[in-house]
Amino acid sequence: MLKLIYERTRFDVQVVNIKLEIDTNPPMGSGFETKIIRFPEPFSIVVQDLPSLFAGKMHALLCREYTKGRDWFDFDWYMSRKIELNLLNLQNALVQQGPWKGKELNIDYNWVKEKLKEKIETIDWDVAKRDVQPFLRTRQSRTLDLWNKEFFLEMLFSK
Repeated sequence: MLKLIYERTRFDVQVVNIKLEIDTNPPMGSGFETKIIRFPEPFSIVVQDLPSLFAGKMHALLCREYTKGRDWFDFDWYMSRKIELNLLNLQNALVQQGPWKGKELNIDYNWVKEKLKEKIETIDWDVAKRDVQPFLRTRQSRTLDLWNKEFFLEMLFSK
């Protein structure tokens, strides 16, 4: 756990805890890019690109055994920004961990859509909403009224 202390004034000290998880055996096929951060001091950092991050999120959506609303919130974010999916990275993640572990896969967009459709049809959307609700501002919370099977299926097949 990384602990940061931010002192706005002598009397207003805020503590921010950041949990870091390190994947010591990441799936192959991830893309990377260098980002420049300008505050508080300029520096560069190498990060996964958005298509690879989307692949990681898609792996969680397809393989997680319980409903995590934050995953679906993130899925909406990636889809609304039309982020491409890194299929190679997703395929490698699927054969490394989860229900397809060790199986020979050759996935494409149709395969992903079909498997995600099956998942969407089994989700208890009230559970998903309750999970993500505490993390949203009031304005964002109103979007949860749209969350149901039809909403996510339309999103999945509109791309």
